[in-house]
Amino acid sequence: MNHIGNVIKEVRCNLGMSRSELSENICSEKYLYLIEKGERTPSTEIVRLFSAKLGADIFEYYKYLGCIDPIKVYEAIKQFNTYRRIADFESLRKLSDSMAVLPDFQKMHWKYEIEVNRLSYMVFVDQKCNEAITLIKELLSQIEPKYSEEEYTANLYLLLSTCYQILNDIDGANQALSVAYQIVQNKQNIAAYNQIIISVKLNAMTLYHLSEEYDAAIEEGLLINRLQLESNSYERANFTFYYLAYAYYKKGLQDAAFEWFEKGLYDLLIHYSPIPAYYISNYDLFYQLLNDKRVSHELVTKIKNKYDFI
Repeated sequence: MNHIGNVIKEVRCNLGMSRSELSENICSEKYLYLIEKGERTPSTEIVRLFSAKLGADIFEYYKYLGCIDPIKVYEAIKQFNTYRRIADFESLRKLSDSMAVLPDFQKMHWKYEIEVNRLSYMVFVDQKCNEAITLIKELLSQIEPKYSEEEYTANLYLLLSTCYQILNDIDGANQALSVAYQIVQNKQNIAAYNQIIISVKLNAMTLYHLSEEYDAAIEEGLLINRLQLESNSYERANFTFYYLAYAYYKKGLQDAAFEWFEKGLYDLLIHYSPIPAYYISNYDLFYQLLNDKRVSHELVTKIKNKYDFI
């Protein structure tokens, strides 16, 4: 079992910082030595001060202390989440393949992160939804009850809901999504769950579109937008803008539709996002709205120049 002293030592050494430099004005050099050996447990105040001096949030590594290499696992999962967020499944697969050989990712628990990535590739790139459904259900049956509230468990249910949506199985999609909702419903105050919470709500929006429940899609989208504003996090805001635009348009509320649609276009100009842009532009209403005279011609030209596939 690792201890927090190992993490502090590795981060310190990676920075080329001596014990005397790190301990200065915080604790004695000897006390830091004992912490790094695992013979002393630092107070939260000392960990906070070390974090500030090291430029790394040491608290974020606590959940990975059972790993052989907690820093590598932490960094890998952080990168997994980045690739998932921008839907870069090719990069996600490559990183997963390189991490899968590490002992930490071959254990039960962390290996589910690798499985989520592989199944994501199977669903979104290979488009093998029926095969993915079988594998997802098999994985979910293996997860111990104590891990049923983990982020990767919610991700598996989200993938299951997505598969059912692609196959136009509304009941199956609703059942899978409801479990994902139960997992995240009490985690809105945990920053680490922000990405999965937004993912669950976006999945709900796509399901509402599929079942033509446009009022529900609008309600969910406005809730996502409010959460993004409150948390100062614009996690996949472009998807929220477009799904709101499409729902308002379907409801015949065209002024609101074009307002949200232009917000989405401006977001794509400010934040270059080719993979999300590709998925967004494949929605059946995208070009209908894009070519409408109510959308600024100058804005449309800039979008087309920035994204050559549009």
